[in-house]
Amino acid sequence: MTQEEFMNLFKKMPMLFAPGEKYHYSNTGYYLLGILIEKLSNKSYSEFIEDKIFKKVDMKNSSFMSRHKIIPNRATGHDKIKGKFVKADEMLYTHAYSAGAILSTTYDLFLWNRAIRNNTLISEGSKKRAFTNYKLSNGKHANYGFGWAIDEVNGIPSIEHNCGSFSFLSNTIYLPEEDVFVVVLSNCVCSATDFVSTKMAVIALNKPYPDTASKAAKISPDFAEKYTGTYRFDDGSTRTISFESEALYSQLGNRGKLKLL
Repeated sequence: MTQEEFMNLFKKMPMLFAPGEKYHYSNTGYYLLGILIEKLSNKSYSEFIEDKIFKKVDMKNSSFMSRHKIIPNRATGHDKIKGKFVKADEMLYTHAYSAGAILSTTYDLFLWNRAIRNNTLISEGSKKRAFTNYKLSNGKHANYGFGWAIDEVNGIPSIEHNCGSFSFLSNTIYLPEEDVFVVVLSNCVCSATDFVSTKMAVIALNKPYPDTASKAAKISPDFAEKYTGTYRFDDGSTRTISFESEALYSQLGNRGKLKLL
């Protein structure tokens, strides 16, 4: 689809709620920002991020994704079906566009984090606005700034963002007070990158989460029966809670199962 055709899919849809009333992550919002970048810069989105970000920060292994370009050592996306890895379907990157169609590496993302930290790409004032945890009209925090989730890791303030697409997952965590940056990339939706990166972050600070496995409560079949099933959320995603071998497991979509303690 062209950008105009894609915009026609959603531009006449009613708003989910009044501005400031709630928070709901929106790929559509990022898509519109990409179109704004093109109109204001008179460049394509891919040209803009190449000139203004990748070249400026020396991110030599980052680019806008292409289905046809040959890229050495490029990771192939996988799914895990019935315990076996299979090659996943490819995403149409023109549809992801400015909501996530970027190819990169862990080291390049570290260079990008340094650029944000040192105000190479945006000013200190813009960074503070981006890292602000804004309030909704009801007084509660949205836990999201301008492009970053505002959270905490084991009591330590964090700036985070995760992403998921066809067969790929990623998660970044930045702890500004300690200047610790963790990024985990996975070419399979069977891996919990947010879980792994969070554990890595606190280990780097020598404040690891306690080992809860040895203190886990035993789950009875009667207790488990109350919670097992498939839960559907407002954004269309599903999470399945199952009971196996005297333990509860959680599975988001077709990702791997996580044991609940």
